[in-house]
Amino acid sequence: MTGEKIVELRSVRRSIAVPDGRTLLDAALDQGIAYPHGCRSGRCASGKSRLIAGEVDFLDHTRIAVSDEEKTRGFILACRTWPRTELTVTWLGGEDGGDDMFVTLEETRLRSACSSADHFTSTIQSGAQP
Repeated sequence: MTGEKIVELRSVRRSIAVPDGRTLLDAALDQGIAYPHGCRSGRCASGKSRLIAGEVDFLDHTRIAVSDEEKTRGFILACRTWPRTELTVTWLGGEDGGDDMFVTLEETRLRSACSSADHFTSTIQSGAQP
């Protein structure tokens, strides 16, 4: 079909059509799929997903949500991704998981001082605890 790409969402075992100029997230939500998301602007990383196959274009987003290194490892943001080709995707914790992005780190306590503060995520701004 011209003007759209087919995206296989392994987490829900379903394929959807994503019209040109629409993000993966918007198309999924339009088609009744409860795709994980938060801010919808590439800042919170709630829609971080694993690109299993295909190519995407990234819209503007913060490197906190997905770094260049994570992109090379196949991570995308559903809210800031336009499919360039047909895709196979899974969101984190889904089938084919993407959970290998999480690692266990040894706890380290450091004394520090903040000299300036800009561009906090909504969670940090509200002081919410995980």
